[in-house]
Amino acid sequence: MINEFAIPQGSKLYFGANAKRKRFIENRCVEIFYASGFEEIATPYFSYHQTLKQQKDVIAFSDIANHRVSLRADSSQDVVRLITKRLGRSTEHQKWFYVQPVFRYPTTEIHQIGAEWTSHDNICEAASLCAKLLGEFTQESAVQLGNITVPQLIAKETGIDLAHFTDHNIEALTAADIPWLNALINVTDADELVPIMDQVSDALRSALTKLYESAKAITAERVIVTPLYHTELEYYDELFFRCLVGNRSVAMGGAYAGEEGRAMGFAIYTDELISE
Repeated sequence: MINEFAIPQGSKLYFGANAKRKRFIENRCVEIFYASGFEEIATPYFSYHQTLKQQKDVIAFSDIANHRVSLRADSSQDVVRLITKRLGRSTEHQKWFYVQPVFRYPTTEIHQIGAEWTSHDNICEAASLCAKLLGEFTQESAVQLGNITVPQLIAKETGIDLAHFTDHNIEALTAADIPWLNALINVTDADELVPIMDQVSDALRSALTKLYESAKAITAERVIVTPLYHTELEYYDELFFRCLVGNRSVAMGGAYAGEEGRAMGFAIYTDELISE
């Protein structure tokens, strides 16, 4: 029996102080976005084009014509697709923000504040803006920057299973007994990359250099570099970042291949800030 006051697990209810905090966070972010040259977009709750690596997370059903339709599981995909494909002839604007939830199976509701740049690939701008937004609500955040091509290249060059990077299996990495790899394991500051670059291949040096230069260009109180961090991201394919408060991830962003060339963006997890 379901009580008349019950809500589905994963759904959100905001009231009193939490509702006030949520509205304050959203309104302040909107002010900063507009001051930074962004325009707002609100995409439909329903989509024909939602895809995730874990398809079981998508809430899907059929429309009246029996076409597959789903609740919005990701905002970035629809923002970029609609801007480039549907609105392309009516606007040349490239900087867009959104304040809206996404939905994951079975009943999970995730409120986000995010931004997308079309035809743009300077991840430092995205990370700096994200850090600026978070700085309005917490003094404890840090930007953690990685380059997904670094562990991919190392796995290819050394024969180490990429899964060891994804699983953060430090024991398996140190067992390879490669001096420069052991040095990379301990890197947290961009300057620590410099002496290692002369010990690696040209391709890996190029990827590490991009990580180093990007970390130096980000405007934030604290920037942590994680050269060996690898995760199954939905679409970020090179430089990416997370914003952390303690051990909690409160935002994520990166660069990816968009509908019309390169694009980048980030999403802040609103509920993580409400609890601050």
